[in-house]
Amino acid sequence: MPSDSRLAVPAWAKPLYDLIDRGAEAILRGEQDRDRPLITAGNAVWAELVNQTLTITQTFPPDTAVTRTFIEHDLPKVVDHLHRAAAALEELGALSRECTDAVYTQRQPFIRFIERIESQGYRVDTETFTTVVDGLDWSPDDGDGSVAGVQLAAEGIARAEQAALHQRRLQRMNAAIQNVETQYAQRIYALRDRLCRHDLET
Repeated sequence: MPSDSRLAVPAWAKPLYDLIDRGAEAILRGEQDRDRPLITAGNAVWAELVNQTLTITQTFPPDTAVTRTFIEHDLPKVVDHLHRAAAALEELGALSRECTDAVYTQRQPFIRFIERIESQGYRVDTETFTTVVDGLDWSPDDGDGSVAGVQLAAEGIARAEQAALHQRRLQRMNAAIQNVETQYAQRIYALRDRLCRHDLET
């Protein structure tokens, strides 16, 4: 419901429309990081919450007469849904924080390793942080003799091989970090599934 029509929303229905707005905003923000499994999973939870809430608002529109029957038989359904939504969001927040902490812990050795190899003259790409090349130029100068040229070429080859080893290690470390986020994303999808089954403790 548009925010400019909120004055027409009775107090009992306002939390429902607030929840829909929060969900829409969260999903919109998540679209900017759709390549991250955790964000995509979180959006799935929000989408299910919004869908369930929309179903309730369609069943009980704001102009629903607040009769005794509504208060005794229908309003408890609204309250129960809001309790489930609160429980789902609390669990979603907890899982997201746990994931952030776990990823941070895994990422620190990754960052330190990048700093170490960069201090040795290697370059790491700034997009994936998993591609490593030798940042030094081993081409012989015009005055270098043939022996020096051979030595420089051998050093360049050795450094290229070492760069490849560093790259494979970074790729393994990065894969471990991504695996942490994927595992938490799976737990969040499981939360979405429980929400679909109305199988959440409130």
